[in-house]
Amino acid sequence: MSHHLYNLLHPHGPNEGAVPFSRPGTPRGSPLRVGFCGIGAMGKVMARNLAKSLHSGPLLIYNRTASKAQALADEIGEHTVLVASSPEQMVTDCDVIFTSLPSDSAVKSVYEQFAAALKVLYMITCRNPIPILCIIDFQP
Repeated sequence: MSHHLYNLLHPHGPNEGAVPFSRPGTPRGSPLRVGFCGIGAMGKVMARNLAKSLHSGPLLIYNRTASKAQALADEIGEHTVLVASSPEQMVTDCDVIFTSLPSDSAVKSVYEQFAAALKVLYMITCRNPIPILCIIDFQP
């Protein structure tokens, strides 16, 4: 994980005994809200690990098949993850959204829904072979 992304996800700095960063994280007025869209075979594992490591509140998750997202919420608890009702809710409630979607058409569909209600700062797609950080500037 890059130092910048680590600072976003862990605003209070590194854990005890970890190598310190060259500068402290930027102070935030409110905790960073993080979301994860795509709770399939690969996404479920990533979302579970991310949810357990967040210090900024519960991870907001979404999946087209709502029962997959709800199963993860039931497994690790609603204090760790919350289920979103739509991709639009992800965008309006989150500062950063990770996606792990199965196909180009799924990525296009979900990102179009994101764009319709955009407030997100960063979108990170975790599709094979390499996660890609998309910093997108949508002008109203």
